Amino acid sequence: MSTKREATHRPNMLEKYLLVWMKKYPSVADVPKYVTPDLMEKVRNKSRIKLNIIFCFITAAVCIVMIFSGKKAAERGESVRKMNIQWHEEQNAKK
Repeated sequence: MSTKREATHRPNMLEKYLLVWMKKYPSVADVPKYVTPDLMEKVRNKSRIKLNIIFCFITAAVCIVMIFSGKKAAERGESVRKMNIQWHEEQNAKK
């Protein structure tokens, strides 16, 4: 009895790119017509983890940029409260 599974999963284009991104195959053209479901599951899980880590770093970078942006706005005297008061004054002037 063999524990090796048969290659029964036919990968679509996105899955082929994931297989190449996870370095299972050198190029999209080298991906076979069928791969094992276990391989596809591992590749999906690893790519999901990599994407989540990338998004975490992007989120952290954007947060740092927004912190500095907010500090510069505070130095210029801008605040959400002042913007709100100005908006209400404009709306009341239109009436």
